Parts: sequence; C-alpha cells; structure tokens
Amino acid sequence: MAPHRYPTHPYYLDDLWYFDISSGLWTEVQVISRGKPMARTDHTLEISGNVLFLFGGYSHNHHHGDTWLFNTSSYRWLEKDIHPEARYPDTCIDDWEAFIHNSEVSCLLLEEQVELLRLSLQANEIMEASAQLSSFALTFQTEVIPFSGPVMQNRAYFTIVDRVDDPWTTMPTTVNWFWLYDDEAFAQKVSHPRQYVTLLNASAAGVDHASWWGSNGTVFMRCTSTFGDPTRFIQPLNHTLIAIPRRQSPGWDGCRDRFASKEGFPDTLSFVQPMQRSEHRSARVLSGDLGKDGDAIFLLGGLGYAEELLPTTRKTHETQVRADMWRLGVHECLNNCSSHGVCEFGFCYCHEGFYGTDCSNSSCPGDFCSYDNATHQQHCQHCCHSGYVHHDGDDAALAAGIEKAACNLERPGKSNGICDGYGHCNCAPPFIGDDCSIRDCDNKCNLNGVCSVEYPISRCVCNPGYYGPSCQFRNCLNNCSFPRGLCNASSGACKCLTQKNPYFNKQNYTFFKATGSRRRRGEWITVGEFRDDAGLDSDYTNGIDCSYIMAYAAASTLKPSRVAAIAMFLLGLMMQRVELF
Repeated sequence: MAPHRYPTHPYYLDDLWYFDISSGLWTEVQVISRGKPMARTDHTLEISGNVLFLFGGYSHNHHHGDTWLFNTSSYRWLEKDIHPEARYPDTCIDDWEAFIHNSEVSCLLLEEQVELLRLSLQANEIMEASAQLSSFALTFQTEVIPFSGPVMQNRAYFTIVDRVDDPWTTMPTTVNWFWLYDDEAFAQKVSHPRQYVTLLNASAAGVDHASWWGSNGTVFMRCTSTFGDPTRFIQPLNHTLIAIPRRQSPGWDGCRDRFASKEGFPDTLSFVQPMQRSEHRSARVLSGDLGKDGDAIFLLGGLGYAEELLPTTRKTHETQVRADMWRLGVHECLNNCSSHGVCEFGFCYCHEGFYGTDCSNSSCPGDFCSYDNATHQQHCQHCCHSGYVHHDGDDAALAAGIEKAACNLERPGKSNGICDGYGHCNCAPPFIGDDCSIRDCDNKCNLNGVCSVEYPISRCVCNPGYYGPSCQFRNCLNNCSFPRGLCNASSGACKCLTQKNPYFNKQNYTFFKATGSRRRRGEWITVGEFRDDAGLDSDYTNGIDCSYIMAYAAASTLKPSRVAAIAMFLLGLMMQRVELF
C-alpha cells in the first residue's frame, strides 16, 4: 500500500498569480469564470499563446485526471472534457459500417419514401402499389396518402421489425402487421429518408419465411440500431420513433454511456487521455515548420492509479509509479472537426451548414447555431421557425397572411421537430414541412378533400358535397328545401318536417291508406313523416330533399256506410210518394 498522504497536506490552494518582469511585482489573478480547477498540488502547467494548460495534480486523498484551460486575456477557466480521440462503448454501433455498407447484410433503401402527399388511391392503384411492394421496393408512380384510403380485402401488406441478432429465434410468432395504407403512424416512420431494411429470408435456415411468420406478408428488418424521437420535448402519450442510421459520433444514443456499469461516473462519452496522476512532468514543444499542427504538450510519468477512480476520503487507493508518455496537440480536435470546421485550442468551430461537437452533422432547414465565447460551446435551435406560435384549435383563416421568419438570437422561435443529422427534420405530429413549421390538416381532411399545405396552418379544400374545417360535414340536397326539412350534416340525409292539414294547421296532414280487398284495413299515414335516417323507404315522405308536397283533397276520402246508403235510399222513396200525392 502507498503511504497515506492525505494528512501531510492539510491545506490546498487554488489561487493563481502572475509576475510582472518589468516592475518585479506579483499580482493575484481575479478569475471571473464560475468554474475553476479544484485546489491541488503536484500538477503541471504549460502555456501556448495566451492559454494555460493545466493537467492532473493531487488533493484530498485523490489523484486528478482533468484538463483545464485558462485564458490569460479574459481571465476565465474552462475544463477541456473533449479530446481528439473518443472511446466509444460497445453499444455504439456504426450502422453504416456494420450494416448498410456491409455486403453480407444486403440492406436496401425504401425508394421514394412513400411521400406524404394528399391524394387517396383508387382500388386498382392500390393493387398496383401492392404488386410493386412484392418486389421488395416501395416505388409508387402516383401521388398517395400512404396507409389510408378505401378498405379492401386481400391486399398486399408488410411490416418492419427492429434490428436483432437472430430474428428466427428471438422474434415472436405473432406480429402486428401494418396493412398497406392503413396505419398513419407507421406511414410517418417509413416515409422518412434513409429507411434501410433487409428482407428476412429464411431459406438459409430451411424455413419458409411466410409460413414461419404465419402470414403471406413481406417482412423487413431494419439495418439501423437507433431511433430519433421528435415528440420527446412535448411529452405526448405515444412517442413517435423514427429509425435513423447511427454514426460513431458524440451525441448519438448509445454513444455516451461512459462507465455505465460503474456507479457514480457520469453518463457521458469518454476519450483517450492520460490516467489520473500527480508529480508528473510536462513540456511544450513547438515545431515552426508544422505551424499550428506542431504546437504540442508532452507529458511523462507521475504517480497515479491503475484505473480511473472516483474521489473519496474514506479509503486510500493503491497507487503506482507510471512510465507512460502522452502528447496533446494544442490545436487538434475530435475527428479533425470532420473536415467541416476550424479547430482552435481543441474546440471545433463548424462551417455554416454543419453542427455538433465534431461538426459531423448536416444542418436541417430552420437550424440556427451560435457559439458561447466563454465556453466555446455551440448552441443550436433545430427545425426552427419564427413568426407564429401554434396552439391547439388554431384557425387557418385567422392565421392567413402571417409571414415566417428565420430564428436568431433576438427571435429564438419555436421548434416542432428534431434534426436527424443528415439534413432532414423529424417532425412531431401534426407538423409537416421541411422545417416542421406547418400544421397539417386534421384527419387528412377525412378523405373528403385535398389538403392545401400553407404556412402556418394547412387548410382543407373540400370535394363537392362536403364542407367544414376538415371536410367532416356533408351537404344535403337543396338544403332540404328549408324550412321544410333539416339537414343531417353527418350523413347528408334530410329530415323532412311533417306536412300540416290545410284545413286545420295545428294538426298534421294525415290520410288513411287502406289495404285488403274490402279496403277496411289499413293505417293512417302522416304526410312528410320522417321514417328512417335516409328518409328514402317511404312513398309518403316529402322526397329526398323535402321538396314534394302532397296534393290537397276538398272532400273526405271516407266511403259512406251501408246504413247511411239505405237511409238515403228510403228517404228518396218517401220524397217521391209525397210528390205523387
């Protein structure tokens, strides 16, 4: 065990001084940054230009392994936690190398992406699209609303399952199939660019894949291992996950689980750098022939741990004398800024159109990025628009004429999606557009119209016979000849009002409809009475548009009885006898 050094250094200092050669005076530096290195001893300090580099040291029973930069012009400390070479965990798979560009996997790109256009398919077009689907490529020659339209039987359908190592042993035998043109959420997931899949072909395993899955549908498996969630910032009931090819780059899911198996370590990406140590030696070496690339700091030896440890005063860990040597390029950055930026003291300043710690991401429409001069950190607002803030129940008519503006520091705007790092926005429903600034039509206009995509709110242009914000209502023929009838906007059928008796308008106009040979049996009919939802099964309604009027009769339709007829006959005979006498 190493000697317990903690009691021998009861006090540690974190002050910084500079010596003026001209005056011969020492002056304490008044640091204005909030963060600064912990008090320590036995560290190294090197200078390059106007920047001091501090590494390691010892205090309070712990060897440090942090790197700090001090700007002698602004009097600010800044911790350098990003280094030129990252140490990616095993879970961070580069999908491009492992699957997409791997000839053994046979990945294909869903062509045309089944774009979210606004025209429904007819039956023959659906069957044509189904035939194209059977060739394992979603290529459509017509504008469609994917996964919507008339319900049909015996259509081709398919599904995409998530990436697994062995789908034939780990996949369930029951799959929720996505019927072609039926599932709107699935439509958005497969309509996004770069949807790489591979056909699950079981011929190598000696199993027919259709019978194995219990269906004749086509099964694809993703060639990607991560998803983007454009709904993560609005906390919806159901998240929308869109598959995105993952790169080995900072910020991607699965690429930042540093020491995830060890309690206490931060869940961040780790980098190749010297282990924790103190009492080491360092020197700055400048090679003028190499310019900025020749500016480097070399570090040798010291006293440190065999593995990275967390600070503690409860136990003194075993230390060892180290003999390794390290080089830090003063102006070297992670991935060389992906050749899309400029490296200054280890920090990337990305060119326009790129963002990220290593400038590896392509900007999306509506992106706005700026840099913090104090921390050198890049702050971006993705898929952003300014000029209008959407709310539930927005009226397209009230929002008409509003102009969209670019986001900036003065107008931070609003984001309704996330950037996938490849130049395309993943929009949170119900937003659409290149920058997710347009609210989509509700319910796809109920398939009774065409959605006119307009900023900031799209509006439905209804087909003849339909009306309403989302074409959800139907017109009735001739408006049911109002006020003779009332229109049912849901069904488009008229409810005709009863016709009144022309001789007594407080009563309904009725007549007796006789049945049978003796015409004594029958029923009383109310003219204009509404018989059913359609109002079409009665011969005595006022017509489909309530425009028919029953002709009035001046005399009663009832036949005289036999008694009355005999009485009239006898009365006539009596009158004849009176005349004779």
